[in-house]
Amino acid sequence: MPKRDTHIQVPEKYADMLFMPHHVSGNHPQMANDARAAQFSSFAALSGFEEEIEETERLTDAREGLDSTQIYEINRVLNIIAENITLQPLVNVQYFLPDPQKEGGSYEEREGRVRHINADNKYLEFIDKSIIPFEDISAITIVDPAITTILDL
Repeated sequence: MPKRDTHIQVPEKYADMLFMPHHVSGNHPQMANDARAAQFSSFAALSGFEEEIEETERLTDAREGLDSTQIYEINRVLNIIAENITLQPLVNVQYFLPDPQKEGGSYEEREGRVRHINADNKYLEFIDKSIIPFEDISAITIVDPAITTILDL
């Protein structure tokens, strides 16, 4: 039993408990120190809240409308690509990529060889089988020297 320190002021009703030996259960094994520490570790009551705040703060661009001149130019270039599809022309496309999580999206740029133009479903397909819907295209140019030389673009 520990030696009593006479300098400690303890209320009388708890004095007898202050120097009692630590109780060890005969029925339950003693908890490991790391398990005891886990009991007192921080608790995230609002799990996922931080990610939700970050998602809300993430900015997206609004889709910009095209004027008739831009639409005409996109259609003209798509027709040239369709006429020369066997050459798998190299193009540069600026397009709107809708955000899967929220309203809006971002404008992206892609350069690649066109494999197919699907006029019925209105999309452009690259040789890696990725597609861009016509409605998402904001600008398109042919950068393939073989076609630009033929057409004098």
